[in-house]
Amino acid sequence: MIYALVFIGRSGEPFPDGIETLCLGPGTRLFIIDPNGVDIIDKRVRAPGVIPQPVTPLMESLMNAVDGASRRDLNRTFSGDNIERGKIEHFMTRELRK
Repeated sequence: MIYALVFIGRSGEPFPDGIETLCLGPGTRLFIIDPNGVDIIDKRVRAPGVIPQPVTPLMESLMNAVDGASRRDLNRTFSGDNIERGKIEHFMTRELRK
């Protein structure tokens, strides 16, 4: 069974509790709608001279499950941005096309 999940959020909000368990399941696909796009997953500090922190199991699970992302505002996407709306529709109807 394939699970599809669309995240719609504002940057800075943490992922919901229990999402790690969901993302560890085989076949889970994610589409992230957020101003930071897929970068919302990586909360490690990045600065010159700073040794990067290792990737956490949650980050790795989420990165492996991402099947698409949009940085556009959701209102704009559904009120005229045909390219971004097409990306979401493509993600949501993927299993129907098989």
